[in-house]
Parts: sequence; C-alpha cells; structure tokens
Amino acid sequence: MLDRQASKRAADLAAAMAQVCATRGVPFVDVTELSADPVWSREIAAGDAHHPFAAGYASLAALVEPVLLRWLAGMSADLRHST
Repeated sequence: MLDRQASKRAADLAAAMAQVCATRGVPFVDVTELSADPVWSREIAAGDAHHPFAAGYASLAALVEPVLLRWLAGMSADLRHST
C-alpha cells in the first residue's frame, strides 16, 4: 500500500500471522515483500493505492506459487503414506 501507516500495520499483522502459522505447521507467505517489487509498486500507484493491475497480480502469484506447490506436494505425500 502507498499509505505508510497502513503498510506498517500490514507488516506487523504479517509477522504475527507468520508466528501463528509456524506454531501450527501451516505455510505462510509474507506478501508484504511485494512493497519492494517495482511492478507491484508502479501498478498500485497507478490505481487505487491498494490493488494492482494484471502484472502486479502476476507478481503476487509468483510469490505465492512455490509455497502453494510445496504445500500441495506435502499433502499428496501424506495421503500416499496414510493409505
């Protein structure tokens, strides 16, 4: 977000959620990293200051995809071992 206070709150919330997820063994993706992505930053600045356009969402997907794929692979392995 372009609003520094809102970005700080989001970072604080992300840190707290990361701790909760770690405690429960649940994957967590810190999307606040996108604030350093030039595509994301440029697109939210050009829009409503919160939502990017397609290329920004592609950056988000690139950040989330590897974590999601590892999680799904782990679930698949767990299912194979449980049968």
